Amino acid sequence: MRSVRFFKTFLLAGLCLMLTASSVCAQFNHRMTVEESSYADPDGREIMAYRKKLVREEKGIADQQFILCEFEIRALKAKRNLEALALTPVDTFTPQQRELTSKMVGEINALENHIAALKRSLASGNWLLEETRRQLELREKRYPEWLNSAGYQQWVSDGNRFPNASRRREQDRKSHEHEVSFLAWDEREKQTAVKNLSLMQAELEDMRRSSQPQSQIPPLPVVSDFDMGELKLCEMLEKKASEKNCDIAELNLLAAKGLPGAEKLDVEKTLKTIDQWAAWVKRETDRSLHKYREAPGEYSNSESYFRILMMICILQEDFKVCYNKDPKMRAGPTELFSNDLTYFGNSQDLFIHGLTEGEHQGTCSSLPVFYVAIG
Repeated sequence: MRSVRFFKTFLLAGLCLMLTASSVCAQFNHRMTVEESSYADPDGREIMAYRKKLVREEKGIADQQFILCEFEIRALKAKRNLEALALTPVDTFTPQQRELTSKMVGEINALENHIAALKRSLASGNWLLEETRRQLELREKRYPEWLNSAGYQQWVSDGNRFPNASRRREQDRKSHEHEVSFLAWDEREKQTAVKNLSLMQAELEDMRRSSQPQSQIPPLPVVSDFDMGELKLCEMLEKKASEKNCDIAELNLLAAKGLPGAEKLDVEKTLKTIDQWAAWVKRETDRSLHKYREAPGEYSNSESYFRILMMICILQEDFKVCYNKDPKMRAGPTELFSNDLTYFGNSQDLFIHGLTEGEHQGTCSSLPVFYVAIG
C-alpha cells in the first residue's frame, strides 16, 4: 500500500516538474527571441540597410561612369593621333611610324571593347539601382502604418517586460547613431564621386567638341579685313621695345589689346596696379632683409636670390598670385595636330592682365614676364 502511494506521489511530482520545466523553457525561448532582436524595430533596420545599399550602388554607378568617360577620352585622343599620322604621305612612312600606327589601332580596339563592356555593366547596374530604389520607397511608404499598428505596440510591450530592457534600448540607440554616421559617410563619398564624374564629363564634352571636322572651324579673316590699328600697334610696339628702359609690362599689355579675354583691359589702370604691388613688395622685402643678413647661407649667400624669393612669396601670399588651377591648363596641349583652341583661346592665360584681374591666375607664358615687371 505504501509502495503504491509512493509511486503515485513520485509520478505526480515528476509531472509537476515536467510542466514547470516546460514553462521555464518556453519563457526562456521567448525572452531569447526578443533579446536577440535587441528590442530594435526590424522594419526600421531594414529601411536603414536599404538606404545604405542605395547610396553605395549610386556611388558604384558614378565610379563606373567616371571610368567610362576616362576610356572614351583615351579613345578620342588615340583616334586623333591616328588621324594625324594618316596625314603623312604613304611613300614617306617609316617602319617606326607603321609600328606606331599598328599599336594605335590595337589600343583603339581594346578601348572600344572596354567601353562596350562598361556600358553593358552600367545597364545592369542601373536596373539593380532602380529595383533597390523601388524596394526602399515601398518600405518607407509602409513604415508609418507599421508604427501605428497594434502589432508594433505589442512588440514594444513584449520587449519592456523583460530585464535589462532600458540597457538594451540604449545600446540600440547608440547602434542607430553609428548606422546614421556610416550612412552620412557613404553619402559624402557618393557626392565626391558625382563631382569627379561631372568634371570628367565636362572634359569629355570639350574633347568631343574639339574633335569636330576642321570645316566647322571659322576661317581666318583675309588680310584686307584687318584693322589698320593693328598694324599701327605693331609699329608702336617695335618702337617702344627699341627705347631705353622700356616697360616690359606696358609692352605685354599693349600686345594683349584686341584679343579674346582682353575686352575690358585698361592698360593705364593695370600699370598702376602693378606699380602698387611692386611698391608693396619692396617695402616687405626691405623689412625682412635682416633675415638674409643674419643667415645668408640659408639663401645661397645671394641677396638677389633672397629678394626674388621674397617677391614670389609676397605675390603669392598677399595677392594670391598662382598658376592656373584648371587641370587642362596645367597639362597643356599634348595631342598631335590638335584643333582644340581652348588652350590659347583666352589672353588672360597668356598675358599679365590675367594676374592682376579675376582670380590672379597665370601660366608659363605670363608669370615670368609678370615677375620681371614687378622686379
